[in-house]
Amino acid sequence: MAFLGKVDFKKLTETEKSIYNYLRDNFEKIPYMHVRDIALEAHAGSSSVMRLIHKLGYDSYYNFQEFVENQQMKSTADSDMFRLLSASHYPAELIGKCRQLSEMMIKADSIIFFGLGASGIFADTQLVGLRH
Repeated sequence: MAFLGKVDFKKLTETEKSIYNYLRDNFEKIPYMHVRDIALEAHAGSSSVMRLIHKLGYDSYYNFQEFVENQQMKSTADSDMFRLLSASHYPAELIGKCRQLSEMMIKADSIIFFGLGASGIFADTQLVGLRH
């Protein structure tokens, strides 16, 4: 995750490295955890967790949690967008239907485009291109 690149790993103490690894491996849990929960799970003290949070560049644990939540929401939105573009969202016969349509368009004497906004400009541009 993005917060991992903000600190020189070589400059961390062994305890901070342990906390850092816990945060990296449990990124999705961070918004639901308190500092003492992380300390307990990472076998460290709460002050060590806060020292690492400060070394990562955050003023408070709340700011760190907020950043993590935003990263998770962005990641979810990105994956939703890519999932939407996935072939699994379209009928299996879509490619065949597109081929049929393109063949019909190639054989047609004329094609009429209907649209609003940019699609009207696109259709007009295409017709002008065909006339020359």
